[in-house]
Amino acid sequence: MAHKVTAPLVAVKDPAGKITYFYEGATVPDGFDKDDVERLVESGMLEKVESDSSGSGSAPEIPEGDPSDSWTVKQMVAYAELHEIDLGGAKSKPDVLAKVAK
Repeated sequence: MAHKVTAPLVAVKDPAGKITYFYEGATVPDGFDKDDVERLVESGMLEKVESDSSGSGSAPEIPEGDPSDSWTVKQMVAYAELHEIDLGGAKSKPDVLAKVAK
């Protein structure tokens, strides 16, 4: 089951122990460390969401073309998730853009 981020930022371990950062509103897909995810759910930083196969979930719409300064951080984060781009410690809009525009 996927989980939606309700905190401004969370760090979640994947099965190999690598840390991935997710911003508020992002969806943490299945496959991440179950204990880590459960800890974040219990602390109120994640909430369980049903998978939506229709594509009409709460994820922001990703604009066409390459990421640019006109995109919101949420759109860039969704783009990064879709393209499996590790944002590392990027938090600000310019830092996130620098990661997704590579």
